[in-house]
Amino acid sequence: MQFTDPVQIDRVGGPRDRGLINVRLFPRRRLGSNVCAMSRESVLLGVLTIDPTSTSDLYERVGYGELANVGLIPYHEFRGELEKLAAAGKVGSEAGEDGSTMWYLKDESAI
Repeated sequence: MQFTDPVQIDRVGGPRDRGLINVRLFPRRRLGSNVCAMSRESVLLGVLTIDPTSTSDLYERVGYGELANVGLIPYHEFRGELEKLAAAGKVGSEAGEDGSTMWYLKDESAI
């Protein structure tokens, strides 16, 4: 019996569930099968604007989940990636009033 719709029917194989049917609306997928991997650069460029923003505010904008996905949870990794973008001429930086580094897009067409 073949199914063409997204509903998938499986037999549950546990001793107490023998013979019962388990219906899943979303079939299981192997990890990484249809995952769109974003680069560190695209994640950072996605949160930067032409308005200067502190490193810590950018860190918050990206969010923990996305930081984890691209390996930027360590602060020095995050800041190092911003410095690479600055060296490539895609972003600029300046000192804020409190001495923190403020980051901005040099040109909105950079994204």
